Amino acid sequence: FPPRYAVIGGELEFIASTTNVLAPERDYLIQISSDRKFNTLLAEERVNSPGGVIRYRPTFAPTDSTTYYWRISPDSISTEGAGLIWSESSFTWAADQPDDRIGWAMQDMGQTIDGAFENVLADSTTFGWNFSQSVTDVKIFNALYKSREIPRFEYNGQRLNSPHAWRITAGIQIIVVDSTNSKRWYSNPGAGEYNTRPIRNSSWDFDTRTAAGRAGMIQFLDEFVPDGAYVLLYSVQRGNNIEYVTDDWLIDSMTIGTTIYDMLEAEGALQVRGLSEVGSVPYLFSFQKGMGPISEALAESQTDTIVMQASILENWPQGKWRTADAGPALSWDNVEASLSAIHLNENDSIIIKVMGRNTDGVDILIHEQEYLHLQNRKLSIDITDVSSTEFPFLWAELDFFDEEDRNIPTVDFLYFNFASPGDAAINPAISISLPDSVDQGQELVINAGYENISRIGMDSLLVE
Repeated sequence: FPPRYAVIGGELEFIASTTNVLAPERDYLIQISSDRKFNTLLAEERVNSPGGVIRYRPTFAPTDSTTYYWRISPDSISTEGAGLIWSESSFTWAADQPDDRIGWAMQDMGQTIDGAFENVLADSTTFGWNFSQSVTDVKIFNALYKSREIPRFEYNGQRLNSPHAWRITAGIQIIVVDSTNSKRWYSNPGAGEYNTRPIRNSSWDFDTRTAAGRAGMIQFLDEFVPDGAYVLLYSVQRGNNIEYVTDDWLIDSMTIGTTIYDMLEAEGALQVRGLSEVGSVPYLFSFQKGMGPISEALAESQTDTIVMQASILENWPQGKWRTADAGPALSWDNVEASLSAIHLNENDSIIIKVMGRNTDGVDILIHEQEYLHLQNRKLSIDITDVSSTEFPFLWAELDFFDEEDRNIPTVDFLYFNFASPGDAAINPAISISLPDSVDQGQELVINAGYENISRIGMDSLLVE
């Protein structure tokens, strides 16, 4: 006590019971922390106790609506070389919680991590969930213009042919892909930004024969492309007598302040400067801005066809989180949930379900509704009509959908409010007796004292 995920108030007292109630007196190590990994210890004490019930009262004052983690282990000298054998739990302390009522909550990231995740990434130390990622394989074929099939793209083996119209006769074209949704390309709106032609296009086309085209490309990569976005860059040439690389590329450092070579090398390109030696040959380069190169290819001559394969990550558009089981309950009251504002917008669709398992072991959907997060990030679901006899344990599931942004909001907390029974443990200090030996056929009689270790009154105890 407090049991896992409990919500309690009043004075803190930690209670544990030993597996062997007749264990001899020994030392136990107790730790209390504000984080799941016990990096920030609020208390660490050794308690000497015989088998049965172990009690400890900490000296620190708890903070309202704060989650704490605690664990206990026999001293390592008593574990026969197994080291510390921790049993741990977590609870939330609330100043207004009545002493005789125990709630249930998963409200800290060290608790929500205990739930079951599907296509969702989370950890116990960093707040904020993300959808899991999948890999999209992109293959680009590049050569001098022969037909509209070059440059040719393949997405996961599906042929796209050229993703652009031929707007320039020579230069470099760039496609920018969102880092969470590979279907979202940062297309050129056609207003002539960054010295591109004023025509709408899925790619950004830079005539690198001109100073304006090169300056526009440098500024585009520096200012427009967001950090983390995927950049697919490839050369285009309408014929072998048209050069997209000129000697002016090298002197741009004096007129513009940097060069295309410098910009791409800063993103991890290793072969691009070879263009200054071999001239205008097919070239390909892919990178994730600010995060490193993916792949690069440079032809040896203008007649070569080169191929570059790049694997880019994107987020799943949907995922699921399931709480741990709440209960056992004598009666059910309600479910309360709250979502963080991070990554929460009109593109999110969220369904919340309350589930239970009946006495036959079958999972039953008890309640389902849309989470209207744009109206209120908090909600409450009445479950007073749920039979605690049929469903002594319940859990909640949240289904998340976001096809556009592919970002998932994070659950701030989820509470189950219910009336819970007390809890008891054998305490040999109250009473314990058993015979030293038993003859064959003789009835074994054990006398054991039980102690209510919870704050909820008990008038009887059923032993089966």
